[in-house]
Amino acid sequence: PVFPILNYKLYQNYPNPFNPATTVEFQLPEATTVRIVVYDILGNEVTELMSGALDAGVHRVAFDASRLSSGTYYCRMTSGSFLAMRTMLLLK
Repeated sequence: PVFPILNYKLYQNYPNPFNPATTVEFQLPEATTVRIVVYDILGNEVTELMSGALDAGVHRVAFDASRLSSGTYYCRMTSGSFLAMRTMLLLK
């Protein structure tokens, strides 16, 4: 059976730790606008992975960090009043 998606959720990226690429997966209970941004440890925006309207469901976006140095990064998802953040570890 197919179960309805009832909540917003930002899953932990996989693989984590990663080198040089990882996948960010998230779910939406309704069609909405989503923004997913990666920040460095100092809080500087590194890249915007996604910004725009999406349908309800489970979605994935790839993050290629081959130009970045090893370290801790933060993936932040916002959609309306929903906010979630996950820690990602890049090891080279």
